[in-house]
Amino acid sequence: MLPQFSNGKTVVEAPVLIQPGQASGVAGLALGYGRRTGSVAVDIGVNAYPLIDSSSRTPHLLAGIQISRAGRRRPIARTQMHDRMKGRDLARSLTLAEYARKGRGSRGSP
Repeated sequence: MLPQFSNGKTVVEAPVLIQPGQASGVAGLALGYGRRTGSVAVDIGVNAYPLIDSSSRTPHLLAGIQISRAGRRRPIARTQMHDRMKGRDLARSLTLAEYARKGRGSRGSP
């Protein structure tokens, strides 16, 4: 999904990747990764610095940003798939009796 981030004055479109463990209602947006000059990767990425209020005591903590759908999608290159455990449990738990029976190196689920 390609949403729009707006502070009421500036609108920035940036791709979104939902991360496991991210707190509900919180978004992280990398600043300054938009390339506009040079000969490599020109017009790649998004510069989100225009969303910042530099007169604020906490310019990098933006409350009140509106996020809305832009109606487009963009593929995101990913090299790490932390959310894919290839069929394994995210966490395993054993009772003391199961641990004693299965042993210290057990990879089996209870």
